[in-house]
Order: sequence, then structure tokens, then C-alpha cells
Amino acid sequence: MMQSISQLSRLGFLTSIVLIMSLSGCLGTLDGIIEDTAIDDIAEIPFEDIELPTDWNKITERTISAPYLVPFNSCLALESQLKQTIIEEARIQLIQAAEETYYMNRGWGGDDIAMAQEDGAVDEGAPAAGSSDSSSSQAKREEGEDYSGTNNQEQGVDEADFIKTDGYHIYILNAGKLTILGVPEYGEITFISEIEVDGNVREMMMGDNHLVLISTISTYQLEDDDPLLKMVEGDDDEWGQWWRTGTLTKMTVVDISNRSNPEISRELFIEGYYMTAREVDGTVRMINHGYMHVPGIKTWLEYPNDYWSLDWEDPLRLAMREEVAWKAMLHNDEVMKNLNLADIVPQIYEKTSDGIQAHTMTNDECNDFITGEDSMSRGVTSIMTLDLHSQEFTFSADHIISNWPTIYSSSEVLVITEQSQEWWWYWGDNELDESTNIHTFDIGSGGSTTYTGSGRINGTVLDQFCISEYEGRLRIASTTGQWNRWWMENPEPMVNHVYILEHGLDDAGREAIVEVGHVGGIAEDERIWSARFVGDMAYIVTFRQMDPLWVIDLSNASNPT
Repeated sequence: MMQSISQLSRLGFLTSIVLIMSLSGCLGTLDGIIEDTAIDDIAEIPFEDIELPTDWNKITERTISAPYLVPFNSCLALESQLKQTIIEEARIQLIQAAEETYYMNRGWGGDDIAMAQEDGAVDEGAPAAGSSDSSSSQAKREEGEDYSGTNNQEQGVDEADFIKTDGYHIYILNAGKLTILGVPEYGEITFISEIEVDGNVREMMMGDNHLVLISTISTYQLEDDDPLLKMVEGDDDEWGQWWRTGTLTKMTVVDISNRSNPEISRELFIEGYYMTAREVDGTVRMINHGYMHVPGIKTWLEYPNDYWSLDWEDPLRLAMREEVAWKAMLHNDEVMKNLNLADIVPQIYEKTSDGIQAHTMTNDECNDFITGEDSMSRGVTSIMTLDLHSQEFTFSADHIISNWPTIYSSSEVLVITEQSQEWWWYWGDNELDESTNIHTFDIGSGGSTTYTGSGRINGTVLDQFCISEYEGRLRIASTTGQWNRWWMENPEPMVNHVYILEHGLDDAGREAIVEVGHVGGIAEDERIWSARFVGDMAYIVTFRQMDPLWVIDLSNASNPT
């Protein structure tokens, strides 16, 4: 059984490591064990017992004002805001590490579809029927009548999926490949072709004669001779090799006008994490969230050499933690001075016949970037727009400085929600209430994506099914009290809500998304497990000790019951 760290002296700690090393053949790789225990951070580091500034650990005031998105007036303004946020986030982590008695390094101590190609199922010797006019002699097949498509949330909005069909062909993503099957007659399936796709293939969108395949690529697993590696890796520093980001999202455009010989026509790589994709009238919008690794920034404590030899309750341990936290803050300030904007925002790369080309996300004025008026986030949510009807397949990108997003789309409106504050905002602030920002975009005009307003509700939103647009209004289900702020004497209990909102004017006369109806007090001490909106009704299942179904009538928007 693992002992509590409070029972380990420095000698005992190192002895335990030696024991683990002797068992490494059974317990896993030695490299991972050594990395987790952070031997380097208890090396010979002197303790100087310097006098710290009286306000060194003062919490910067963080206030909630308005969620409205505004553009940056210069790249310098974008760079300045991101750097300030990165420094403040690291500062809070260091203060928290210094004040927490049970903090170890980088943590706290304590107890501890596959397709079966069976004989006869896929006849590779059958006619391929792969040309673009292969179905011209067949009766037209209608989705919803002759075959089923993706289980989409909203009518007219196609969602990404790992299997698609146009009624005559089936497209499957599996085991790193795109496989195309023909359906010449109901009950008959023929193999047509397949191609390999880079990375972990996730989902795809389908146009008339094109597919957009979406995959994720781990930068840590790129081969040494991969030209992408040179783009995303940084120079070795005192901590060794580092990468700009751990994940790339890849969009592969495949020309399937000849199903027997599909061809890759474009390959784009975006730094960050794939969120979701939607297609409306031939326009694909892929949402990506980038959260960059910042080289050299310290968010953990490097202990003096005598730290582990002290008694657990010795006040000198706190003094040591505070000193190294302060030194780390000074170090971070110096590191940040030497970084530029390209180091802290995601990049886009394109594979061409000439190699890898980088597309910077920032133009001369950085006016493709917008941010909330009271935002202190450093993540970048990008809306990548691609027109499947265009022969050039040009793409456009809009970027929001935001927290981790939840995405919903109807045929007219794209909704992006995000928590109003990052997790580190809550440290040292018992008055801060959890809330969610709501940003809406008009997507009803072809390939354009136009910002139309923002609003804010109490609580957090579980997923896309907690959001609905109906007859010009938004309906959103949320839960308050989920943060479980254990350091508070009386944290607020969990309770659930449904809000009805529409575009209007706020108290200051500004265009905004405003509340017109609200029902709260739903299932105290429970949280939303799932939600669906159907017409004028909302159906919510909550969970903790039981799973009740709540049915809410929204037909009277100002008085939902």
C-alpha cells in the first residue's frame, strides 16, 4: 500500500524510488516513473530565505462585467492580453502550490466500429459502380424514405460522423482508412475502393462529390523525418524537448467524383483539439480549440535541497515554498518578454506538393480575433469555414479568445457557449458565481459566419443537447453549484435551470441576448444528465441518487412551467 507522503523522509522517498526501479520490469517503464516523481525538483537547490514583497501573493481582482465579443484593434493588443493571462494563470498555480500543505510537485500527496469482411458480405469482384454517374440509371433515393442518414440534432444541419451514405454508396472511416462501398441494389453491397488517412480518423462531412475527413494527430508520435515535426517542435530547453501543442486537427478534402479512385485534393492541419463540425447547404464549419504549450513557463515548485528533510509541520517548509514560488514568478516574467505572438496562438499548416506551408492565423491587424469584454482566457476557439461547392476549396477562419466551448447549430444560428471564467479564477474568490457566456453567429447567408450578439446565464452547460434554437429564441438548460468548492464553509448546492432567451437590448441599451423566461429550482442536489428540446417542450433527466424525468412546457416563453 502506498504510504502518505507525510510519512516519507527524503531518504525514505529516495529509497522507495530505488525499490520501484528494481520492480520496473513488472510495473512499467522506468522513464514514466522517474518523470512522475520529479527527481530533478528535489535536487541541490539553495534556500536563501529572502524577504518577499508584501503583496507577492495578492490575488488580482477578477470581475465579471459583460460577455460581448469585441475585435482587437491591433496584434499588439492581442499579444498583450494573452501574455497577461498566461502570466496570471501561472501565478495563481504557484500561489496555490505554495499555500497548500499537501502539495507535492505537479500534484498533491495522499492515499491513494469494426467492419467484418465476411465471405459474401463484400464482393470485391462485383462491378465497382464507382463513377460519378453510376446512379444515373437508378431511381432517385431519398434520405429518410429509402435510407437513413446521420442522427442529427436539428433538421437541415448535417453533423460529422464516422459513417455516411448518399443512398448509393456507404463511406466508412475505420482503422486509419476511408472505405467506399457501393449499394447497387437494396441488400447488396460491393467493395469499391479505399485510401489511407493520416492520424486517428474521427469523423467526416459529405458533399456531392467531396468528403471532408477529420482526424487528430499526436505531435508526440510524429516521425523524425515528418516535415510537420519541424513546424510544431521547439528548441531544447532546460527541460528537454517540447512541442507547441500536443494535438493537431487535420482536415483532408477527398474528391470522390470517381468513387473507384478517390483523390486527396487538400490537407490542412490546425494546432489544437477538434471539437465538432456542421454542414449547412454545402458549407462546412469545423470548430477547433487551441491551447498552446508555452515554453519555459513554470507552474510548479522546485524545492530547496533541505525541504524533504524537514518535519511535515515545520513552518520553514512554507517559507521555502513561498520563496521558490516567488522566484518562479520572476522567471516567468523574463520568459514572457522573449516570446512573440506566434509563440502563443495556434497556427494552420497545409501539405502541398512543395512541402508544408504555414498559414498564420494573424493578419496585419489581427482583426480576425475577437474576445469577450471581461475575458481572461488564453484558449483560441477557431471556426474554420470550407465551401464544398467551391472548386478552389478556399477556407476562412474566425477566432475567439475563449474557454473550452460547447457547440450547437441550427440551420440559421451557430451557438458557442463557454464558462465565463477559467478554473483558476475561483482560487481565493468565494464571491464568484459560475456562469456561462453565450455567443451567437448568423450562418444563414451562405458561407459567411457573422457575429450577432452575446448573453450570459447562471450555471454551466452539459452538452449541445442542452441548447436549442426554436422560432427565433434560444432555450438552454444549465446546472449551478457543480464546482463543489470544498474550501468554502457553505458552498451552494446543485440545482438546475431552463432559460429562454432572445435578441434584444440590455440595461445599457446595447444589443444583446437577453432573458425572457426562466424556470429554476429543478432537482436540488442533482445535476443534469441529459436534455432534449422538442417543439415547445423540454425533457430533462437529472442524476445523483435517482434518475427523474422532468417535462417543462415552454410554449409561454415568459412563464415556462
